[in-house]
Amino acid sequence: MAVAGNFRGLRRDIAVALRGRKRTLYETSKAMGRRPGDIQRALRQMHAEGLLQASEAKPVRGTLFWFNEEHAETLDAALAEAIPAGQLRREQRALAIDAPEDADPYPVLGRGDLSGLIAWVAEWGGDGELLVGMVHDVPKRSADQLVGALREAGIKCQQRRIGEISPGVEARRHAVAVEEGKRPVNAEESAI
Repeated sequence: MAVAGNFRGLRRDIAVALRGRKRTLYETSKAMGRRPGDIQRALRQMHAEGLLQASEAKPVRGTLFWFNEEHAETLDAALAEAIPAGQLRREQRALAIDAPEDADPYPVLGRGDLSGLIAWVAEWGGDGELLVGMVHDVPKRSADQLVGALREAGIKCQQRRIGEISPGVEARRHAVAVEEGKRPVNAEESAI
């Protein structure tokens, strides 16, 4: 029996990599950018708990694994916990998408093996323009996979990364500090 809510870290990443896809241990590790030995124990444990299904009752080399959709709500809830919709976090990756009229980004964004990388999607500008906030700890490799899939579908996409985030009141203090830095140093001050 699966442990509810146990989709964190590596287990979450495995579930996302196998959602909507059948992959071997090797293919899963390759999609995740990890070595097979790094994920083998967690993958087999998830299979034993019923979170994953497999082509063999007792997995062997070449066994295909896939996500057990009976646990979709639990996985979706774990993914939603990562970041509230629209919230930006420092070091978070974001994608600015510009889809032409003849290209629909939603089939790519809705792919099971890619949608778990997405924290939220916002309208951005006009028709066909979206801003996609990635899950906070998504590695560059995963963001590149989503960007590659979008570009393969004929959709323009720019990858961004959030830097320092300050409350609005800090903008005034920042402006004052920048202006202070522009002031020339006079001889009396430099003697101090």
